[in-house]
Amino acid sequence: MGFRRWGFWRVAAWVPLLSWVGMIFYLSSQSRPPGAESVNWIPTSYEDIVIHFCLYFMLGVFLFIAVKSVGRHKPNPFQVLALAAASVLIGAADEIYQSFVPGRVSSIADWLADSAGGTSAIALLSWAWPLTKLKMARQG
Repeated sequence: MGFRRWGFWRVAAWVPLLSWVGMIFYLSSQSRPPGAESVNWIPTSYEDIVIHFCLYFMLGVFLFIAVKSVGRHKPNPFQVLALAAASVLIGAADEIYQSFVPGRVSSIADWLADSAGGTSAIALLSWAWPLTKLKMARQG
């Protein structure tokens, strides 16, 4: 194997992100996504927004982890903005793609929920990342 140990993990960190993006676009290609009728614990008027927010929150987590696998230093403001922009653009691409699927509707509200979910995760992890490094330094 040509990978060093650290090289393998840097590549492996991208697998969840790419899988998650693939799953999002797969679900967007369905006229009726599987399990859409089984969400009973969310009030109907907010159900779609909450689902979009949660899906893209996880996208933001995976995006942050993948990019941070390349470098271990504290995230700088440019990285945070670039990650947020990537999350927003993936959400926009998903909504545009969805507009071509029969039986699906593309909406600005969904895109805003996508954007809010992804950027929330990235902002939270950007804030928490230095705290984890500080805790590990104190323990070590």
